[in-house]
Amino acid sequence: MAVQNGESRRRGFTLVELLVVIAIIGVLIALLLPAVQQAREAARRNSCSNNLKQIGLALHNHHDVQQKFPPGYIATAKDSSTYGWATYILPYMEQVNLYEAIGKPTSVLDSGVNKGGAIIGAYQCPSSIMKDKHEDGFARSNYVGNGGQANGLSSDYGGFFADKSKFKFRDMVDGTSNTIMAGEAEGPGDDADPGFPVWSGTWHNRVSYTNGRLATVRVGNEANPINGGLTATGADRSPFSSRHPGGAQFVFADGSSHFIAETVEVGTNDAIANYGVYLRLLVRNDGLVIGDY
Repeated sequence: MAVQNGESRRRGFTLVELLVVIAIIGVLIALLLPAVQQAREAARRNSCSNNLKQIGLALHNHHDVQQKFPPGYIATAKDSSTYGWATYILPYMEQVNLYEAIGKPTSVLDSGVNKGGAIIGAYQCPSSIMKDKHEDGFARSNYVGNGGQANGLSSDYGGFFADKSKFKFRDMVDGTSNTIMAGEAEGPGDDADPGFPVWSGTWHNRVSYTNGRLATVRVGNEANPINGGLTATGADRSPFSSRHPGGAQFVFADGSSHFIAETVEVGTNDAIANYGVYLRLLVRNDGLVIGDY
């Protein structure tokens, strides 16, 4: 190294070189960030799918022990809140102590921390932006039951759940692999919203956002496609929905979980012949064959 005046010459970055390096790093981060976000969402979606499989297994275990699937809910007196299907499967979700603390599930809904206010990780999708609890103290669930092809579940609309329902495998006329048991529920994240989904049950004996709050069962029809109304409130948020891009996940009566795109054919619920793929999957006894979805 050449030496001048007894000192070695040291060369640093020029301002232009520094700016170039910063620009390159910025481009690399911009390219890497979407990949990281996609990897994280893939992990969250996989975790959500595992939750649904666990729910499906719990429903099957309930059927094995009780010889029937749990009811969507059991209506009691007017203006009282009742427990729903997700409460009845607690013993099969490794929540025996919570189930015993609740006592008789046909009693009035309780939002206490040991009852409807208990946060259950297996009932929450990691991609959800909703708070853990409703302002009334009820803990959320991102998984709600299939009530069939019409709003309001005081009657049987061909779904997997209904008021006081006692369905068995034999009632899945279309086959267990062609019938949805439950799917994802999501909202704008307002813990005071009337449609805030919870695991414990229903408010004022209502089970869809159209009819009330704190839903435990959702329905699907031509007015309620997947992810329809994610940013809406109340009655407009009745569809199954999620924060997974492009669709939502469901657990079927055979215990398998599937992602269904929001672009799936819905059809209309005025006649069985007009059902699309989505409605055919929601109705257990329409007698229609399902192709790929």
